Amino acid sequence: MGFAASLAALLVGFIPPSQFASGNPGIYVLVVGGGALGLGLLVPFLFYRSRKPSLKQDALPEVES
Repeated sequence: MGFAASLAALLVGFIPPSQFASGNPGIYVLVVGGGALGLGLLVPFLFYRSRKPSLKQDALPEVES
């Protein structure tokens, strides 16, 4: 139920509002899509790059069987 509601809200967000009637709908979709990608990909990447050195793992230890 939560996934369906989130998906519906995401899809409805790409429909330009009536106040945007004079502008290009393609520009609106690019702005909304770019913002979603920026928040969804760029911010987590920045958190990943700025993590503490003690949390970084260069290589996994080999396991002997």
